[in-house]
Amino acid sequence: MTVIRKNRKVCCRNFRRLLDNEDSIQMELETSENMEKELNEKISQLQIRLEQTKKEEGSQLKQTEEVHLSLASLEQQDNFILENMIRIEEEIQILQ
Repeated sequence: MTVIRKNRKVCCRNFRRLLDNEDSIQMELETSENMEKELNEKISQLQIRLEQTKKEEGSQLKQTEEVHLSLASLEQQDNFILENMIRIEEEIQILQ
């Protein structure tokens, strides 16, 4: 075999390897793009869930604050009633 034929054969083999590598790289690229698309969809879904959870949390915090204010009002009323009862009992004691 002449040197030219050997070089040609080596070049052809290298060219086939390059084509094989290009196909492999293209498949990996497509796989990577599909994975990226799936991950972006999952991120979008999780973002929606996060926003819903934040809304629910805000609603629950508002409800908790309303209950807290209601409790404070009831405690104030209870103290007022207790003070009135003590005052009335003291006046009854005085009148007896």
